[in-house]
Amino acid sequence: MSEVKPGRAPGSVKLAAVRIGSGGRSGKARCEPGWDWRPAPLGDYDLWYVVSGKGDVRLNGELFPVRQGSCFVFRPGDRIEATQHPDDRLTVIYIHFDVTDLRTGEPCDPESSWLPPGYVYTEDAYPLESRMNEVLEADAEEEESEMRDEWFHCLMKLVLLQLSKAGEAGSPETEAEPPISHKQKRLLLQTKQYIKEHIASPIDYDEIAKFAGLTPRYLNRLFKRYTGQSLKAYITSTRVERARHLLAETSMTVGVVAETLGYSDIFFFSKQFKKYSGIPPSTLRAKALPAEPHTGR
Repeated sequence: MSEVKPGRAPGSVKLAAVRIGSGGRSGKARCEPGWDWRPAPLGDYDLWYVVSGKGDVRLNGELFPVRQGSCFVFRPGDRIEATQHPDDRLTVIYIHFDVTDLRTGEPCDPESSWLPPGYVYTEDAYPLESRMNEVLEADAEEEESEMRDEWFHCLMKLVLLQLSKAGEAGSPETEAEPPISHKQKRLLLQTKQYIKEHIASPIDYDEIAKFAGLTPRYLNRLFKRYTGQSLKAYITSTRVERARHLLAETSMTVGVVAETLGYSDIFFFSKQFKKYSGIPPSTLRAKALPAEPHTGR
């Protein structure tokens, strides 16, 4: 923890001198078609994180395009307007909380130096998202107790520290890039199809780049701009989607499916499958109907 430096807001305190409490409203939601959000100026803090989808948030007059990994720490009094892209609806985690200055017992100054910036983007979204899901579980406990409050406080402190660290690293360049051309879109669609056709084989990034006629680095950058996913994330999600089909519609076991799709470690396969699907592969395999042999009739 760094000391409060001269020149900071008078109400600034160190993180060790605050108490983070639940605001009583938290959850994960997929925004409905036609959704937009224009709340009255907030009376508390709201951690607002984009799990998936795309949209725009205007915070106190400043516009932020958002996607997976975008996170806001809204302060009391913030003016917010949010919309989503109709063909890529938002799924968000929201956690309302309050912060008390333990020295005075009063609400903490929203400009305190330990708080993360109002907007933070992180490409490595999984650790942050996992921690937020833990906060949701803690906040969902129906029985109020000192342990529940302490658990919420500690988890939120970790989340805010992660966001502060990501904020210090800086957000990605926001300088406008030229729009993706029709030729590039066609090439990227062909790349996606190439990946789908070779998903059961070990996929080499250099081979994909060679197919596209681009360097691996530039292809990944272009692919992420167009799809919102890195090549690595798209390959993984495509593998998991194929695994879902095989587990639900064939008699193949979890081990055979993992091996077929190029996984040498069944435990790693199960972990990735659960991350993208929300359930373990064994659960889907158990629910599937026994496959009937094709008789040709």
